[in-house]
Amino acid sequence: MATTRPQDLHAWSGRPEPHTDEDCLDDGGFDDAYNYWVEERAEIPYTDALSAWLVKDAVETLATVRSPWGPADPRTALSCLASLVVESEGGLDDAVYRAIEGGYGWDDVAMALEETTEAVQERYGSYVVWRATEDVALPPAPPVADQLSAHALEGAVTSLVKQRFPLSLSDGTAVLNALASLVAQAHVGMAAAVADARDQHHSWEDIAICLGVTPATARRRYAANVRNRQEPPLDD
Repeated sequence: MATTRPQDLHAWSGRPEPHTDEDCLDDGGFDDAYNYWVEERAEIPYTDALSAWLVKDAVETLATVRSPWGPADPRTALSCLASLVVESEGGLDDAVYRAIEGGYGWDDVAMALEETTEAVQERYGSYVVWRATEDVALPPAPPVADQLSAHALEGAVTSLVKQRFPLSLSDGTAVLNALASLVAQAHVGMAAAVADARDQHHSWEDIAICLGVTPATARRRYAANVRNRQEPPLDD
């Protein structure tokens, strides 16, 4: 239940003295995402003149759009207020998920909802887990050269150079040798991965997506390497 805090609307619209919060500083400097002119007053839910005005304005706007009678009609105003309540409650699941994904703990979320941590976890825990799983990328997916792959490759090259050429870590040919070796190893591993995918009953269409080629090309390149299975006709 939100706490009631009577507050003058003009006080909300004023500009307090700018302040700094050590938690909102990035490397000792100012954080552009942080509004230093606004006092932190959103740690717990509460009603005040501002929240009342926003709800009233939302009801009037919705009533104006939905009914020719507009917000002056009590039934229309009631219907629109009920619609906003349902919409707000429906948005709590996603709001909790975004808070958890944003690095806040369940204690922080419980404070924001003014409920116990146990109650919040029981109510929203399964949804957060489901959303987190839904947002995780799943194969098949086309190949992408991005920061993740660049970081992985850099680590592999550095590791291989250190083991093969410990006295020539900054030598360009040592890096070139490591890169070429990893490419050759990747081709060997690719054939084995395709065979594993086929053993798991993945289609040539799925495999082609992962390779970034057509299904016909994928099959032509790797069908001979598929092990432990009888390949169907080429028109499959």
